[in-house]
Amino acid sequence: MTDDRNLDIRVLSAKYGLIHSDLRIDHYDQKMTEDRAREVSAAVMKKMHQLLRSNENYDALFYGGRLYRMTIQPAIDLGQIRATSGSLGQQLSQMRAWLYGDHICHHQPGTSTSRSQVRLRKHIVTITPDEARRQVQALIANPAKQVPAFATWFAIVDGQKLPAKWLVSRLTGIPVAEFVTSDALRVLSQLGIQTGRVE
Repeated sequence: MTDDRNLDIRVLSAKYGLIHSDLRIDHYDQKMTEDRAREVSAAVMKKMHQLLRSNENYDALFYGGRLYRMTIQPAIDLGQIRATSGSLGQQLSQMRAWLYGDHICHHQPGTSTSRSQVRLRKHIVTITPDEARRQVQALIANPAKQVPAFATWFAIVDGQKLPAKWLVSRLTGIPVAEFVTSDALRVLSQLGIQTGRVE
């Protein structure tokens, strides 16, 4: 799949919950149902939070069906991890893009979290989606601020395209050299700001 030694694959099991992909388990015949998803959700979320706390530079992606997604939905809603969406083919494409660095998987406006803290590498920044939008609108309205050109990824605010990393740097005060594009896309998604890619 990939030779990335930092890749840590976990499996959601209807019987065992969240387990490491290398764990050897016995055969079992238990299906994931809505009742089972609710039953194991607390334990799955506990393990997920332990994993996230152990790695401040995490970038996590969930790939799976609706019932399995139910077990980990709180982490998705909080913007702690991302998730594929759409048809099976679309989800596979999104997962492949995430694995190989294209990072095309992100939320559309209206699905962003309302929490006021976003994580950017080792930094925790307190900013609400409303505050972020006001700051962006102020940047757009100030012609004295030179907006650099973007090569690939951009944010879209009030119909105007802005460089994704540059915008996140302006919103957080963190230099662009301290984070990568996928970090910027995740932060913009959490703040409810739409992103796009040059075709």
